[in-house]
Amino acid sequence: MKTLKPKHALLFSLIIFLSLSCKKTNSEEDSNDNPNPTQLTGSYFNIPFPSTTVTRFAPDVFTQELHATPFFTPNGEEVFWSLMGGQDLMYMKLENGYWTNPAIAPFNLSGSSDSPFISADGTKLLFLSGYNSTKENIWMVEKTNGVWGSPQKLGNAVNQLPVHWLASMANNQNIYFAADGELYFSEFVNGTYTTAQKLGSTFNTEEAYEGSPFIAPDESYLIFSRAPYYADLYISFKKSDGSWSEAVNMTELNTDLHEMYAYVSSDGRFIMFMSGRSGILLPYWVDASIIENYRPVQ
Repeated sequence: MKTLKPKHALLFSLIIFLSLSCKKTNSEEDSNDNPNPTQLTGSYFNIPFPSTTVTRFAPDVFTQELHATPFFTPNGEEVFWSLMGGQDLMYMKLENGYWTNPAIAPFNLSGSSDSPFISADGTKLLFLSGYNSTKENIWMVEKTNGVWGSPQKLGNAVNQLPVHWLASMANNQNIYFAADGELYFSEFVNGTYTTAQKLGSTFNTEEAYEGSPFIAPDESYLIFSRAPYYADLYISFKKSDGSWSEAVNMTELNTDLHEMYAYVSSDGRFIMFMSGRSGILLPYWVDASIIENYRPVQ
């Protein structure tokens, strides 16, 4: 049974856990370097889609501990992520039939660029960065004619809080994000974001640290992490009256260690998330049909 702790104590515990994870010797870093992936081909590295049993994703590619789940574009031909202890947003892409070596994203900003999210239509990428700031902020890059543009920081209506570990966007461009261990959202109205509002008690509790929210493109459900001590993934569904169902532990994904930062592919085929079940945070995936196992009976 996981012991409940106040939010500040939980945040401290998470920081200690992650700090220890980041402290690697030079020899450890050398032994964990990603292999040369130039022989990788095809969307999603030509890896067969998962079954309803959780499996490790691309263990020969992602060998180092992650701070952000590998996030693919809808066609599976670009992927963005960040490493534990790293300061940069990393990426690979499929070019001339082969995947490029891991490199720093072309729009990366100094100051801990992190936590990528790609919209369901593949035209917008959100990420977090402390660039030119004393805290992390949400930035957005748009793709035009197949090329990612320059990053733009979202306005103060969204970035009034110290954001951390994932911001996600629905099809209507409403944004959901985590700050200080609680979940918030900002509506996109007439081309402008409204002042961020805290989500209700379905998502935010006094006993736990909530984070890494993923909103479904149609806003029909929200997956997030909740950490009374170690983080588990939870899901809540939006009801016809606009309220949210009770958040349910996604037991098929969770272990006694950290599970967090989940997202569902834009075609609804899989869930990918980070798990500590191998001793460090690495990517795992599963068929997204398991979401229906948690949907409330109408």
